[in-house]
Amino acid sequence: MSETTYEFKDVKSYFLTTWTDHYEPYTIQGYTFTMNTLKKSPALALSIIVTCLTLCSQPVYSKLLDKVVAVVNDDIITKTELEAETDQFIQRIVQSTPPAQVAATIAKVRSEILQRVIEERLIRQLAQQKKISVSADEFNAAYQNLLNGNNMTVEQFAAELKKNGLTLQQHKEMFRNQMLQAKLVSFEIRSKIVVTEAMIIDYYDREFAPKTDGTAYSLLQIGITWNQGEKSEALIQAENVRKMAVNDEDFASLAKKFSDLPSSDDGGDIGTFTTDEMSDEMREVIAPLKKNEISEIIETEFGFQFFKVTAITENNVTTKTPYESVKEEIREILYERQFKNDYNNWIKQLRENAYIEVL
Repeated sequence: MSETTYEFKDVKSYFLTTWTDHYEPYTIQGYTFTMNTLKKSPALALSIIVTCLTLCSQPVYSKLLDKVVAVVNDDIITKTELEAETDQFIQRIVQSTPPAQVAATIAKVRSEILQRVIEERLIRQLAQQKKISVSADEFNAAYQNLLNGNNMTVEQFAAELKKNGLTLQQHKEMFRNQMLQAKLVSFEIRSKIVVTEAMIIDYYDREFAPKTDGTAYSLLQIGITWNQGEKSEALIQAENVRKMAVNDEDFASLAKKFSDLPSSDDGGDIGTFTTDEMSDEMREVIAPLKKNEISEIIETEFGFQFFKVTAITENNVTTKTPYESVKEEIREILYERQFKNDYNNWIKQLRENAYIEVL
């Protein structure tokens, strides 16, 4: 059956809705509805019928105001409400997206925002059922904190909102809904999350425990660099100095005397390296060595180098971060992880127990 659009006309307000289904249409005062949608939500049906009867008694004007884009239990989401949420994003999409991709990007964003609005509507409905609300004093204090945090007056903030396609009233309504949602979520989820000391310790042992980095080599280094046209001479000098080191001359003294590298001031000491930290060329000549052995010469971009291994540490262990220094960080990680999981399950259950129809 093709999609049918029904227009109601009235002096004060106008209502447009669309239904598509395979039931015979239902007629009230000459205006037709399909029973499938009405039967799925009796309260919504009653609202529509009363609206229709009211509108039909008024003078008729041919003017279209709105369209229903989704039904959420006994509530509806209108095109105008959805556009209020999406307009600010659409402006940015048009400005930053290649023209050929604008339509598809807008459709994707609009669909994602509609799903978020549906979730917010479900949460708002549950808040009403549980009689959770945001008082005027709570709202005013929170909104003033928002203004203070942005260091703006109401007028300045309104001007910034206008740049993003929002009015101050729209933003206040969104902000109030966010406060209501946060209040309910805090009651339903956050207040029930417990992160125990045992959980923190378990995470610490898994994520902050000492790690084995493999074999570590303590090294001394001698490097002979070359200027343009002096590469062969540099190689000859490196070979001669290496022979002296192999013949048991003190490596540190040779480094201070002959090495052109900054490490020469420390007798060639460059610290400890694991094989993972070495370049391929360096690893190739050092990995086979034993303590006090001297490597072959390797060529680098600027010269020739060779090394002496002064110590080898098997299964090198990194320093363990003190527990107390990361305890609160871990608590926050575990809390947010649990919150995300519980929130997703909670929303899923709300959806499963609700009547939702995207039109």
